[in-house]
Amino acid sequence: MQHLDGAFGGPFGVHVDRGDRGGSVLVAGTDTNGWNLDCEAAYMVGITEHGILGKIGVNSAGLALHFNILGHREDGVGGVPVHLLAASVLEEAGSVTEALDLVRSAPISASSSFTLFDHETAVATDITPVGVFVVEPVDGTVIRTNHFLAPAPRAGEKNELYQPDSGERYDLVASRFARGPEPRSATELLGFLYSDPGQPHLCCVPDMTLPLGQRWATLATIMLEPGSRTARVADGSPLEARNRPWRTLTA
Repeated sequence: MQHLDGAFGGPFGVHVDRGDRGGSVLVAGTDTNGWNLDCEAAYMVGITEHGILGKIGVNSAGLALHFNILGHREDGVGGVPVHLLAASVLEEAGSVTEALDLVRSAPISASSSFTLFDHETAVATDITPVGVFVVEPVDGTVIRTNHFLAPAPRAGEKNELYQPDSGERYDLVASRFARGPEPRSATELLGFLYSDPGQPHLCCVPDMTLPLGQRWATLATIMLEPGSRTARVADGSPLEARNRPWRTLTA
């Protein structure tokens, strides 16, 4: 996911998510699996799935949220569904601080991550049944894939779900940021989100030889800009989005 404020000034980050059922989500910001453009209320815009109240979006207060699935061995039934919690954050919180307060107040039984950003602040979170852990930017950058970043929940992680793929995707993006120069525009950021042959797959390209239900594809790239309270959405992966039109939604 990419955090962009109105001037492309503060902290920013990249999301590379496999989604709920194996699809790929990349942010500058992407997500997949039959994504549907959605406006939950007059003050919130973004994308979600059929039947899911909230996933990725920005609200009229200038708070943006990206969503990644994680897995912990204490995950179970009960608690507030994480997609409902995401919708509640976008409906009720006006800043990263307010969003964190709301998340910490909720009973959690399933693990996920919200990357939260407003015009001043960006943080990642590890949201788990054993606690909510905030992960601060490193050198002004938040990178998020599908494994725990905080040390405390890592001991109980279900590594079989997303590893080693998640760690490899994270390291690939981090290595590109380390080499620099730092992207200074949305277009430059998209240039960080690709995979050469033999590299971890930042995007899902469907293998049409596989049976139905296993042909995962990256279907959308979304850019959330809290400074202008907009979500910009393009069909396809970040590579494809470079040459495709963007649809702009304003909260």
